[in-house]
Amino acid sequence: MSNKKVYLTNIFSFNCRTNNSEKRAECKETSENAFKLEVTVSRKLAETERAINFDNLKDVLQKNLVKKLDNQYLDEIVPVKTTCENLVNWMWNEIEPYVELMNCQLERVGLWENSTSKAEIIR
Repeated sequence: MSNKKVYLTNIFSFNCRTNNSEKRAECKETSENAFKLEVTVSRKLAETERAINFDNLKDVLQKNLVKKLDNQYLDEIVPVKTTCENLVNWMWNEIEPYVELMNCQLERVGLWENSTSKAEIIR
């Protein structure tokens, strides 16, 4: 039996709108955002079974996070100010219970705000 862990990463893209103002309640100005989300999970490698099924992980993340956010106004969905760093922390908290139900450990969540800027949480 191996003590190695296997790490698996799924990448998703979604579009949404966020408020541009510090004064969210007063401002109606929104911006369109195209985010890229990277989620990495791990599980101990077992020689007799598949460690992680890519499709199962993808389905869980799509259903419980990506579909909730895609083409939505984030300020009405998430309970935090919609900065990239707040969003990635909120996403971690949202998906970690589902990852644990798959007998996996959430290792990393990265959220690309644009092609050059990313916020990331690493276990």
